[in-house]
Amino acid sequence: MKIAIPTGLALGINPYFTGITIVLLSVAALILVAYFEENLKYVLIRSNVQKKLEDKSGNMYKVWDRYGVVGLGLISPLLMGAPLGAAIGISLGISRNRLIIWMTLGIVIWTILITLFSIIGLEEIDGRIVDY
Repeated sequence: MKIAIPTGLALGINPYFTGITIVLLSVAALILVAYFEENLKYVLIRSNVQKKLEDKSGNMYKVWDRYGVVGLGLISPLLMGAPLGAAIGISLGISRNRLIIWMTLGIVIWTILITLFSIIGLEEIDGRIVDY
């Protein structure tokens, strides 16, 4: 998301098309991860991510303890991407529906903001007004 939107706009692709495509693909990845949670839990248990989440003194646990599903859903699409955020949420035991709702909201918000800032940045660089 962080790279795809500015790249699409720099290539001259319509920002509405770029934003809608990014939202749809990110939500699709989120839903795929959420619905394959059993296989994902098995992989995460063997990985280092699960150990970091179980470590109550680690930063990841502190963020989770303070902000919960809302914070994870709104921040993870920007910081780590929807699939990894969903994997972390599933390993923490968040209900699938709450995770999908909050992460979809986070995806939409960050896509709109990144698209707007990318348009403004391209206008400043090129010195032209982009008319979409």
